[in-house]
Amino acid sequence: MNINGKSILGFLHRNYDFVHRLFSIAKQTNFFIKEETLKDVCREFGVSFDTLKEYRIVREQCNNEYNLPSVYEKFLSHLFSDFSMPLHESVDKYRVSIANYYTLLLQEKEHNKVNDLINSLVSEIEEFSEIIENRTQQLLKETRELKSNLFQIDYLEKARKASYWIENYIIPLNDILERENPHSVYQELTRISDFASRQQYEYPRFEIRNQFTTLYIHSKSIIDEVLKNSAIISKELLPLAERIKSESQILTGAIAYLEDIRQVALGLKKTEELPQIAFFENTRLNHTLYSESFGQDAKFLWERLQEDESFVLKPTENEVFDTWFFDLETKNHYKKKLIQDLPIDNFFQWCYTSLQTEFQETATQNINTEKFFAVSSLLFLDEEFEKDFQIELDTVFEPEKVEIRLTDLILEVPKIHLKTLRK
Repeated sequence: MNINGKSILGFLHRNYDFVHRLFSIAKQTNFFIKEETLKDVCREFGVSFDTLKEYRIVREQCNNEYNLPSVYEKFLSHLFSDFSMPLHESVDKYRVSIANYYTLLLQEKEHNKVNDLINSLVSEIEEFSEIIENRTQQLLKETRELKSNLFQIDYLEKARKASYWIENYIIPLNDILERENPHSVYQELTRISDFASRQQYEYPRFEIRNQFTTLYIHSKSIIDEVLKNSAIISKELLPLAERIKSESQILTGAIAYLEDIRQVALGLKKTEELPQIAFFENTRLNHTLYSESFGQDAKFLWERLQEDESFVLKPTENEVFDTWFFDLETKNHYKKKLIQDLPIDNFFQWCYTSLQTEFQETATQNINTEKFFAVSSLLFLDEEFEKDFQIELDTVFEPEKVEIRLTDLILEVPKIHLKTLRK
């Protein structure tokens, strides 16, 4: 067999679905896979097991195991946008190595050694940047999937998973990138950038000055990437994970309480054994309910749980999961759209129409209170508009009321004019 780069890429192209399945299975066990499992996947897709070995896509280990070599692991992770998440220590080592290279560079006087150290530093910074970018995006992807609960994970497990990610991945990653932390990689890269900026003019050798210019440009670019990922973590990823954690804990408690009610209905428990909770009709809540249907839904469940006859709530036919999030990217999209559409005669109508425009091409037509209130929050972001677009928004309230019909609520809101006051 003629094995070369072209033939290997041809094999990967022809057997894309097989390679994707192989990667997904191997990723679950740190890219080691049992021979029996590997042969089963080969048979399923009609791929020659011997060809897989000849192309060195898998490498034989002891105990009837094979592993995916690191070169394929990295390439396929990039190809499928599906990255593993190493523990904090394996990421933090790059911060330490970058600091060590920088310290050596400050002390080195021999020209060739300076050149080697610059190359090593650029390479280490680039590798660190890729890992941070990949980890942030993977965490964001998995956290959104957990929020949507596409895999039907129970609420207690969702809370545990969110807590684990917060403690072991999100907070440590944020600490590494945090610009206010004196030991963060941001501070280290800033020092390197400042040093390279001076040396690109002051170093006595011309070719080394060019290398310092490369280091300066590269470090400045990575600083921007660090700030971008830090913003995603602090403004979107951490709040989302915290929300999953708290929601799941609340729902777990609610489900446990409903199970107690069910046992009372079946005569397995006495009513006196239920926790004492004040119900809606007897108590004024201190919280505002955005939708009155919540109370009706709760009353329906309460009445059904008191009946002896069991019932099943089934999903509607052709049900589509709604995975819309007002994340940083979506928020920026609507901010830019608002600026483009100024002046706006009726702000709340603009919010509704903009959402209609976004969802008209999708299977999800559900414009509910969550989406509407998320977009309408732009009205309170004066400082962000001043910072990002250097403009000041002028808001004029009219006495006229406007009716907005959402899927779960009908709102009467004031008519608001928005226009620009340029500084």
